[in-house]
Amino acid sequence: MSEIVFPKNNEDEFIEVAYQLGIKDLVFVYPLKDFKKHSKFKTGIIVESVKEAEKAYRLSSFVIAKSNEELDRGSLEKSKIKLVFDFESSFKQDFLHSRRSGLNHIMTRIAKEKNKIIGFDFGSALNSPNRSSVMGRMMQNIKLCRKAKCDIVISSFARSPLELRSKHDLEAFFICMGMHASEAKAASDILNNVVT
Repeated sequence: MSEIVFPKNNEDEFIEVAYQLGIKDLVFVYPLKDFKKHSKFKTGIIVESVKEAEKAYRLSSFVIAKSNEELDRGSLEKSKIKLVFDFESSFKQDFLHSRRSGLNHIMTRIAKEKNKIIGFDFGSALNSPNRSSVMGRMMQNIKLCRKAKCDIVISSFARSPLELRSKHDLEAFFICMGMHASEAKAASDILNNVVT
């Protein structure tokens, strides 16, 4: 299992906590301006726009983006971004009879066609003041991804070492969110094949 983390000069702390949790691989993700290639670690770059993605792809083949309204469809259709995560954290209010989950059937179909990965961020459910809404949106997005058969990844997307969770904990949480056990296992192992 690989975990995506966002270090701030605390890589050693992440490594220590990961070892205690039985996490074998960490993918250290940095903003483009702070990117540093570690020869002994897997690394990636988080971008905020499609333009940044083109520059970032020259430095690292693993480029990710946090979902936002300007980026979503463009990042799935036309960019070098490999993974888009945290669709559920939109601050827009849900409709009366449905949720604004950030994803729709068209975007999941595009993700499938373009071999993009949809990321489910355990940290957003953990840290959100509106936790029940985020979890409901996750449930809806899991169904959309299942229907389109697009690749998904589950990770803690930890900003601090204490936010890391073991593989078993993440899989159990996402099974409660509606994933099948086989889907949760595949989603926790997919990064092993993507990040080099």
